[in-house]
Amino acid sequence: MIMASWGPKNFEVTGRKITAMSDFSTGRKLKTETNNDTEGSSATNTRGMELQEISCTVKLSAGAGANVRAECENWESLVGKYYPFMVGGRRVGPRYMQLTEANQNNVTTTMRGTYTYAEMQLGFTEYANEAAGSKSGSTKTSSTAKASTADKSSKKARSI
Repeated sequence: MIMASWGPKNFEVTGRKITAMSDFSTGRKLKTETNNDTEGSSATNTRGMELQEISCTVKLSAGAGANVRAECENWESLVGKYYPFMVGGRRVGPRYMQLTEANQNNVTTTMRGTYTYAEMQLGFTEYANEAAGSKSGSTKTSSTAKASTADKSSKKARSI
C-alpha cells in the first residue's frame, strides 16, 4: 500500500518491500521584519509567508526487500528535482516541493561493504520559482519569432 509519494518515489508497504516514511513534519511560518521605530509604527511588519518545508526519514533495510545502496543513491540523484508531495492520495503543501536534502545516516554494511540498512533523512522546500517568475533568464519564444529569427540568420549567411 502506498502511504505517500513524491514524483518517481513511493513510500510504501507491500508484501515484497517496505520503504515507509517516519518522522514526517511540515508547517507554515510568517516572514516578518522587526524595526526599531519609536515613532508609533508597529515594531513587527509581516512580509508574507516563508517557503514551506517538509522533512521525513525513510528507513531502508535489505531484510525488508530494499536494495539499500541503490535507494540511497537514487534519492541523492533526485536532489534539486521538484514534484507534488502526496500523502494518502492528497497533495500536502504547495503545488511543488523540491528535494533539497538527501542524507544517509546510520548506515550498516556487511564485511564486504554491502549496505544492509540505512536511514535517509529527506528535506523538501517549496519550489518557488513559478511564484517569483522566471528568474533564471529563460524565456518562452513563440514559433513565429523563432521562424523569423531563423529566416534572418539564413539571409545573413547567404550574404556572406
